[in-house]
Amino acid sequence: MYSERRHTEAGVTSVMLTVCATAGSVTLVGGDAAGARTALVPELLAMANLVLRNPADAAAIEIDGCVTIQVHGSPLGVAIDDDGAVTMAATNKLTVASSTRGRVRYLAIAGGIEPFGTRGSGQPVDVGTHLRPGGLRGLLVGGPGRIDLREDDVIGVRPGADAARFAAGSFEALVAGKWTRSGSGEGGERVAQKLSASGAVIAPVTGGGASVTRGSIVVAPDGTLRVAGPDHPPGPAHPVLAVVDAADLGRLAARVNGTSVTFAPR
Repeated sequence: MYSERRHTEAGVTSVMLTVCATAGSVTLVGGDAAGARTALVPELLAMANLVLRNPADAAAIEIDGCVTIQVHGSPLGVAIDDDGAVTMAATNKLTVASSTRGRVRYLAIAGGIEPFGTRGSGQPVDVGTHLRPGGLRGLLVGGPGRIDLREDDVIGVRPGADAARFAAGSFEALVAGKWTRSGSGEGGERVAQKLSASGAVIAPVTGGGASVTRGSIVVAPDGTLRVAGPDHPPGPAHPVLAVVDAADLGRLAARVNGTSVTFAPR
């Protein structure tokens, strides 16, 4: 069991992780409650942290692509999603790829990640960045603690600010229809998730609309849906048909491509 004292208590300042390589989107998330809301799937961020007995919202790395890290200094506990934890010895390298699960993954380290030397929560992590552990942890738990993301449950939605501009019955068609996760919009998962229709098609509406915030559902010109992610520009590119319930944002983002999505009014 990984049982050394917290790094700050032990006076260890040389323990760090170096980001050796990245591909796709590699983002620092968490650090506090607001920072945790920048995560695509806050539930998985929390689980990776809790395996290490970090606070649930401690800073960690979100991976929509691939990242390779290397430990320098003392051994360091790390956890990925709800897969449990391992102790990395000095000079060990670890590669984490989202392709193995078909969705974003979260890499937490014992003590959380200190923000010093990073761009801050919600911002990309660059190759060559040195990440240092904070003093937030207790003992390394080690075992997995599986999380149930209720992937068969409906996703709650409410009418968006521009719902009245769509053809009559459009919101009802949204909640009555069956949709399929079919990738991401331009810019990746953190910008928007894409849903394709498995039945009824909702006609898009031209012109700008309300400000697009996370969870806003817009209808693209090709009839597919885009669900705005945390990095979606706020500008009114398309009218907002509906908005995903905040409690269901992570569960929707965790759905892998090809899985079904159904909505229910909240």
